[in-house]
Amino acid sequence: MKDTVPAIVIKNLSYTYPDGTNALRNVSIEIYKGESIAIIGPNGAGKSTLLSHLNGIIENNKGHIEIMGERLNKKNIRKIRERVGLVFQDPEDQLFMSTVFDDVAFGPINMGMSEELVRKRVKLALKKVGLVGYEDKCPHHLSYGEKKRVALATIFSMHPKILLLDEPTANLDPKARRKTIELINGYNSVKIISSHDIEMLIETCDRVFLLDKGRLVAKGDPRSIFTNEKLLAVHSLEIPLALKALGLKAFDMIRKQK
Repeated sequence: MKDTVPAIVIKNLSYTYPDGTNALRNVSIEIYKGESIAIIGPNGAGKSTLLSHLNGIIENNKGHIEIMGERLNKKNIRKIRERVGLVFQDPEDQLFMSTVFDDVAFGPINMGMSEELVRKRVKLALKKVGLVGYEDKCPHHLSYGEKKRVALATIFSMHPKILLLDEPTANLDPKARRKTIELINGYNSVKIISSHDIEMLIETCDRVFLLDKGRLVAKGDPRSIFTNEKLLAVHSLEIPLALKALGLKAFDMIRKQK
């Protein structure tokens, strides 16, 4: 059930890259405790830029961002990053240590946890993603799907209150995709997922925000957005083939898996 207190408040957020690209234009969104949110839009819509603002990877004074009642700024950025975990689209951007253990332990260590608690957090995170026994492996020698799971574990080990996921199912085979969806649905936090995988978003999300050219152009529940073929087409998106063929029956079948 949706909480009445926003976990995230974004007001009039704008951002322009140094090359002049207007990535975000006056975006305002409220996200509540317990919600799972989909961020959709064509390439270049501003989805990744928005996620990068929410844990301070991009610092910006043009707008207001509030995380769990605290305004995001340089003074509290460390605390915010403990609360907000971002899983990048490309796991190579997340993994930089020589072993899986060191990558998964990096966050808890920097949060000041004891060695005993760090080891416990790493063990639990790897168990959650099905990679117990991989502690001494080199992340860069793993398969792409395994790297994606290690990237998830690096964030799970920190127990963030807000989980940001950028294209979590991109380039995964069906088995790895299904495992990822189960992990997302099983994680108890606010979740914000940017993706082109609409079937996955139907399974995982409560509300949808559609961005295009940096602007928030539509919002609503998954049924109203993902079955609106005309709306999606205008913004260079399309509904899954199953929805085209079976309509709301297919939507309800996918949704039941949530």
